[in-house]
Amino acid sequence: MTLDRPVLATALRTFLECGLILDPWLAGLSNESFSFESQELLSKAAVSLAGEYWREPVISQTLGTVPGPKSLGRQAVLEVLTCSAAAVAHERVGHITVDTAVAAEAVRRLELFVAKIGFGPLVLVFLAVTFYESQGAVAHYGQMSEEDFVSGARHRPWRSTPLDDELMLGLATGNYRLSVRDGRRYVEGTAEGLRMLETTRTLLADTGYLAQRLRLTWVSHFNLHENWDQYVAHFHPDAEAQRLAFTEYCRLAPGMAVLDVGCGPGTQMFEGGMWLAVGQAGSVVGLDPAVGMLAQARRKAAIRGAGNVTFVQGRAESLPFAKDRFDASVAIGVLEYANAEQAVAEMVRVTRPGGSVTVIGASQGAFDLLAMRAWFQPVLDLAERYGVDPGKRGRAYEQLEELLGAAGLISVESSVAQSAVVLSDPDFTVQGVVQGSDFALEVLGHLPWAAREDVIRDLVQRGRTVCASTRPDERTIAVRTCFARGTVPAQDKRAARKTRSVVRQKVR
Repeated sequence: MTLDRPVLATALRTFLECGLILDPWLAGLSNESFSFESQELLSKAAVSLAGEYWREPVISQTLGTVPGPKSLGRQAVLEVLTCSAAAVAHERVGHITVDTAVAAEAVRRLELFVAKIGFGPLVLVFLAVTFYESQGAVAHYGQMSEEDFVSGARHRPWRSTPLDDELMLGLATGNYRLSVRDGRRYVEGTAEGLRMLETTRTLLADTGYLAQRLRLTWVSHFNLHENWDQYVAHFHPDAEAQRLAFTEYCRLAPGMAVLDVGCGPGTQMFEGGMWLAVGQAGSVVGLDPAVGMLAQARRKAAIRGAGNVTFVQGRAESLPFAKDRFDASVAIGVLEYANAEQAVAEMVRVTRPGGSVTVIGASQGAFDLLAMRAWFQPVLDLAERYGVDPGKRGRAYEQLEELLGAAGLISVESSVAQSAVVLSDPDFTVQGVVQGSDFALEVLGHLPWAAREDVIRDLVQRGRTVCASTRPDERTIAVRTCFARGTVPAQDKRAARKTRSVVRQKVR
């Protein structure tokens, strides 16, 4: 058996298409709650599906001559069902409360996968993802005691049973070796194991699995964030002025129908004045994937009696609206959490000819400040170790004009606003820089679960030391925020995709 084969890539893509996942701790499993009935339903489904499908010739086709426990099929089903049920609950209610309806949905998705591609590919996906987690943990630590590996506490905390069989499989395939020192046994990676780890990581990245895992992390971060406005005000004191400036930049007018993509708790809509700009004759639809954020936005709308404001759960890459539905579409700090090209293309699709599409990139701060580097050096060191570019996101937001132009918009223009942020409260700052940043999350995505938690705790402690030993001006960083806006062309021009003129406008 080898993981680097074409069927696995197809299986991973189908796995994601069916709405399945295998890493729910990234979606907030610290708040997990499975009802007794849902646990029973998932357990019975695992026994039933494995009993029906995990037998010859499927076992031989999947494992070849590699030894594998009889329980492998059932364990694969149970972990996929448990993880997927947790993710479904997070999508539906904003936290993990798994009842029988949610459990049944997870079973339906898994059965759909098996019907499409078979049971063996499900086991292959399970082996690939669990190998990535376990082999990655051994590679990160250099070695792990056999007890730590088998318990899974440092790299697979969601696993309910020991990893004895997984260790035996890894030893049999030559991915691990055991050594004995001071009366203890240690698990170490082999050269073949490290080679397979890189192959597996490339496969998970190319098929979109790692991107989906990152998306779940972002959604859970916003779902569970109960004081987002307070956090933004603390971390970004100029945010209110920037919101008002952005609404003005959008050139909204009374009577317009506006779409706010990634609306969060409705901050731009209400505190930023979008609702007032369109007036009672207009309307605003807020869309966000995080139901926790939408709940906060609906509360704001109710307080204001905003009857012309509605909210929809959805993703930027697949907007649930008809073509030409809106006069204007806006997205604020959203593209880093989505496929930017798909999201902008969708905004163009739902905006009428002559309407506008406006985006604002997430604010970019530099790491070159001495206090900033002292605080976040562990993340920078890890970025260098894993080849993650700290400036990639900033450069992407400087190219918003090109992004809008490539989507077929005309008369594209851009602006850049400057502001300052004082790094102060360590908990708020770490939450913003680490949990809300695609750069930091990409870095931490290389780490096993416990190591990731260790880094976050260390950053909070380092922040306390930095704040206690420096003046506020030594912790003040310059922040750039990029704006861009374009016009949807007439239908014939939209279809022809003629060369567009791009107007550059920089505002300080």
